[in-house]
Amino acid sequence: MTNEAPLSTERSDRAILPADRRDAERHPCTLQPFWHIAGANQVDAARATIRDVSATGIGLRVQQSVKPGTVLVITLQTQDQRFSRPLPVRVMHATRQAEGDWLVGCRFVRVLSVHDLRALLGDD
Repeated sequence: MTNEAPLSTERSDRAILPADRRDAERHPCTLQPFWHIAGANQVDAARATIRDVSATGIGLRVQQSVKPGTVLVITLQTQDQRFSRPLPVRVMHATRQAEGDWLVGCRFVRVLSVHDLRALLGDD
């Protein structure tokens, strides 16, 4: 018997393992946003695909490297336009993929509300 503290749980009541310190459940999302570096011209916006999204962050696949710490503006819009606005995010990591693109993990500057997350996922 050990004196170790029990593992804490996520909102989904899954145990948080040392390699999985996510603070919100992630969901697949089929939207294809545009993004640009904050302060850069929006005309230079590039397309991305979403790997997953949560109330606290988003995983993007993009065609170019983006340095951790960079602030991006992601423009997300649902087909029914219930959710349509630019969202600032901070890049937490960028990992080159075998296919040549980049997986960029980002944290939202402001946590998404349950209503906004549901709208993005088409659940609302």
